[in-house]
Amino acid sequence: GAAGIREDGSLADRLRPAPGWEATIDLLLGDDVEAIFASGDTRAAVDASRGLSSASFVRSDWTGAQEGASAAGALGGWEVALENFGSLSPAERGALPPVSFVETLEDALRLAGAHPFATFVTRSRELVRGSLVRVVHTPAEASGLFALRREVDRLQGDVARSRESAAGL
Repeated sequence: GAAGIREDGSLADRLRPAPGWEATIDLLLGDDVEAIFASGDTRAAVDASRGLSSASFVRSDWTGAQEGASAAGALGGWEVALENFGSLSPAERGALPPVSFVETLEDALRLAGAHPFATFVTRSRELVRGSLVRVVHTPAEASGLFALRREVDRLQGDVARSRESAAGL
């Protein structure tokens, strides 16, 4: 591959959000969802990317451990929001930020008091970390790649059902 690395798809290609959590995952990962999986000489890849405004890589041969425990009282960690979390490699898991998923903003605010250095996020795209509260008000279908993919799947289903109805006329 280019710059002494072998590319193997993006982080987005490997994650399967659970229904209803797509926009939240988009919020958490931001542009990192487009990180390229690469093996080989990471420094050479970074040097080759210097002409770009930004670049993200996931070192696919990385085997480090990631603390996966969510805060007590939360629904859980990434296993809540990713259907395929159990099958992710250490490199894939290592690219995910530590987070605890909760149902409501009230839960996030309460838990942040007890765990001020943990990040809590709701299905409604509300993020709480200590004293910081971030809320995303854009429509879910406009909030990122995973939400857009879910909307496309929904629309394709609607089209298929409409075609079946029309065929029965």
